[in-house]
Amino acid sequence: MLDQRIALRVGWFQRALKMKILRRYICREFLKIFLLSMSAFILIYLVVDFFSRMDTFLEHKAPPTLVFLYYLYQVPGIGLQIFPLGILIATLLGLGILSRNNEITAMKANGISLYRIAFPLLILGILASGLCFTANELIVPFSKRQADNILLTEIRKKPRKTFIRNYKVWYRSRNAIYNFQVFNPEKDTLEGITLFEFDDNFKLKRRVDAKKALWRGDAWHFYDVTIRDFDKREAIKTTRFEEEVIPIPETPDVFKEEQKDTEEMGYYDLRRYIRKIEMGGYDATRYIVDLYAKLSYPFACLIMVFIGIPFSMKAPRSGGVALSIAMSIVIGFLYWITLNLSLSLGHSGYSPPQLSAFAPHALFGLAGVYALISMRQ
Repeated sequence: MLDQRIALRVGWFQRALKMKILRRYICREFLKIFLLSMSAFILIYLVVDFFSRMDTFLEHKAPPTLVFLYYLYQVPGIGLQIFPLGILIATLLGLGILSRNNEITAMKANGISLYRIAFPLLILGILASGLCFTANELIVPFSKRQADNILLTEIRKKPRKTFIRNYKVWYRSRNAIYNFQVFNPEKDTLEGITLFEFDDNFKLKRRVDAKKALWRGDAWHFYDVTIRDFDKREAIKTTRFEEEVIPIPETPDVFKEEQKDTEEMGYYDLRRYIRKIEMGGYDATRYIVDLYAKLSYPFACLIMVFIGIPFSMKAPRSGGVALSIAMSIVIGFLYWITLNLSLSLGHSGYSPPQLSAFAPHALFGLAGVYALISMRQ
């Protein structure tokens, strides 16, 4: 009886050791392909972007060190965008190569199910999702700001006039300072506006308060306007208009160039930004969609694993590496089209923000889970 128990424990230990070795082997093959594919895609992106911006670099005589730093800060953002695609390629190629080499068949012959073979990849998918969220929160916003700052102020030699703190935007013009609560770059509108105009001695001569301003072709049209003029005797003349054209030299393109976008904010920063916009009574729908997108996007890594596992098992052996890469690109293309279409509907207000951000992930995730469950053991 004792010998039987010892034999069972020894057998269990041997099986556990074999599974540990097997999981390490699968993870190692996965990570090798993942790192190779990520490096290749990032390099291709950087080369294409470099040649598209070469005229700008040459025109402004940008030093090589600045160009190098610009692209160094670009790498985290690029990597985050193609992270799910790298996961998908690694899953398809990794398991596909094992399958074509009959290693999957050998594992199954030793009583190891496909679910146990795929388990290490699911764990890696969960870890990749966590890493994706962390990078999007801590690394990408910082690197995006640094890259934009290098391109705008150090290469193009343009002064950065806009200083954004939370949701209030301050902009200094030649003889004026503008403050507005919200700038909508798609509709070319300003909300919650205060303009301070100064004379040559930097003495306040006029203050303009308006609820909203709309750009119409060649001028800003202000609505619900209160204008206070200050004369030399410090007397104040107050005038109110329902609508008034106020000539300021800045066009929407100037604010668009300087406006801080959601890519420069992490999840928690964007959430605070939204709260302050809503407290001011302004529409924050676009930002709410982007907030939920930041929360849902990391799940794409795990979803790509769910999709990649069954496809890698069903791919014909004659297809080779080219077929796996082609399948990855097609699936990734469909995924991005669905995601961007859904987010566009949310930005336009045609669908709820939560649905817009999570629906594409749920759709592809359920399809992946169904395919995984339907696999033949």
